[in-house]
Amino acid sequence: MTIGEKSTMQKFEEFSLLKIIFSIFSIIILRLFLENYVYPDAMGYFFSTERVIHAILYFFSLYFSLSLLLYFFTKDVFENILIFVSKIFLFILAVPVVDFIFNTMTSKAFMAYLTVSPDKFLTTFLDILNPLSRQGVTFGQHFAAYAILISMIIFVHKRSKDIIRILFLIASVYLTLFFYEMIPSFIMLFGSPELLANQDALSAYHSAINQSWFSNYTEGFDSFNEVFFKTEIAHEITMAKIFFITLTLQLGLIFFTAKRKFWNGIQKDLRITRIIYWFIIAAIGIVISQKINGDIHLENPINIISLLVFLIVGVLNAWLAAFVNDGEDIKIDTISNPDRPLITKAVSLTQWNVMQLVFLILISFGMFTMNKSVISLFFVTQTIFYLYSSSPLRLKRHFATSTILSGIAVVAIAMAGFFLVSPNQHVNAFPIKAILIIGISYGLLSNFKDIKDFAGDSHEKIKTLPVVFGLQRSKYIIAAIWSIVLITVPLLLDTQGLMLPLSVCVSLFLFYLFTKKEYQEKYIFLAFFFYALALFLVTY
Repeated sequence: MTIGEKSTMQKFEEFSLLKIIFSIFSIIILRLFLENYVYPDAMGYFFSTERVIHAILYFFSLYFSLSLLLYFFTKDVFENILIFVSKIFLFILAVPVVDFIFNTMTSKAFMAYLTVSPDKFLTTFLDILNPLSRQGVTFGQHFAAYAILISMIIFVHKRSKDIIRILFLIASVYLTLFFYEMIPSFIMLFGSPELLANQDALSAYHSAINQSWFSNYTEGFDSFNEVFFKTEIAHEITMAKIFFITLTLQLGLIFFTAKRKFWNGIQKDLRITRIIYWFIIAAIGIVISQKINGDIHLENPINIISLLVFLIVGVLNAWLAAFVNDGEDIKIDTISNPDRPLITKAVSLTQWNVMQLVFLILISFGMFTMNKSVISLFFVTQTIFYLYSSSPLRLKRHFATSTILSGIAVVAIAMAGFFLVSPNQHVNAFPIKAILIIGISYGLLSNFKDIKDFAGDSHEKIKTLPVVFGLQRSKYIIAAIWSIVLITVPLLLDTQGLMLPLSVCVSLFLFYLFTKKEYQEKYIFLAFFFYALALFLVTY
């Protein structure tokens, strides 16, 4: 083995995704500690929780943006790139130190953004380049930016002497930093003309925040009950939401481009049908709120950002639940689902557990950008998923507890959608009738998923309906349950018109799909999807 190969092997041995995450997190915390003294809060206190969450997501997003740029321009092994960017990321600690030495700090310097109208984009783009312009950027920020840029140039130059490539790298880094600096301005490009009329860009941005779903937030955040801090705190949460979105998308892009084999393994657990039904249930909650409280103002770009975060956290929640379940069901899947990633060895158990922790961290940060009600309900859903799948309880072992937990989980998802947009955040604002219909219906319908796992569940003595009553008999039982639910729901919702005959037709078709010799779950999903869509359109 050559010296170069030994060096590469040593780097791989030193690499750990969790160590990288904790190292960057440590740098950010140290930076925040310095920030508290150099850029003090207006009241002289340590930064609020909202600002800390904002800063952590901002810096992690920036870290992965720089890593992706280096990968794009070098195609180097991603482990090398992440280790290198971790080292140059130490330069962010120099920002408060340099500003303190040169006395260029202000109370507004930390995490400051530029909010300007589109006609000023070009002049702002050019002004930010100049360290002496003071265009919303301190001398310390310029110092760190140039130090990181020079380090990246050296990294690329060692791998390619192509001057054009280096020039494109410089332009790309600057455009990335410009984007981060100008995010509020870009948000307002999507604002309604009424919102932008007769006020400058900053005032329009503040108006968008004050007219958004942030007005639904309660005192669940540090300073949200203080009128003076309301707009400032809402701004912190808005930016945290944006960086949560960019961070999640960048992580997905990294796995998709640089770790394709690993991505192909884990994405098999991203079950599209489960995600679609999660969206439908959450949408039901949102529509219920709209019917009770009126317009939910989706023309406001701040609300669109909140909705995107909500949906991403929902996807990650469902994905994590699948990870936990598959980690516990290895013996069952060996028989019933031999194509699952852990069975095919596409992903190791260690990698599987690391990804669960990464998902949990992402979900936590995403949840803490939402209001208190939604946070609580997401905790409930993930807790139920864990009790359902994991040892020592594994409450899915009996169809009775499995049915109850599935019903509670889906009610929590619908309530999360409701309280995301509802101005009334009281627990009893969500109709009891909706809780009963959604919970009981889904709980009963959920038993069908155990048909395909019959062989594995039977081997592990898990008492699902197919195991308890036998596969063939349980198909008739489940088909009958589905027919009763699909016909009863339109009656309870007073939508008997066209929906009732449609329900009867779908029920008969599903009865055939359940009981035919060759059982194909995908067609049941498809039929139920069209039924749910029709019911949604009729009630909407």
